[in-house]
Amino acid sequence: MNLGFDPAKVESLDSLGTVYQILRLSDAWGVLEVTDGGALIAGDWTVAILQAPDSLGTDRARGPGRRLELAPGWSVGPAERAGDFKLVKGQR
Repeated sequence: MNLGFDPAKVESLDSLGTVYQILRLSDAWGVLEVTDGGALIAGDWTVAILQAPDSLGTDRARGPGRRLELAPGWSVGPAERAGDFKLVKGQR
């Protein structure tokens, strides 16, 4: 995993995690870039919470100030709660 962020634009939310107003996160699943609006990253690094995307495809999600591009073999799928999404390996 690689993480880039502006250290002046970070806010801890105790047990919920940390909000990064500007963020670039990459791993085997792809790249998440947030330039406006922020993203909450859970303390255990298993969840990222962002505003719902304006544009959603099986290999990408986009909205104002945020972009998710997935690596081959990964896709965006529905999560347990209606209206939520999660990354899914091996279903594209």
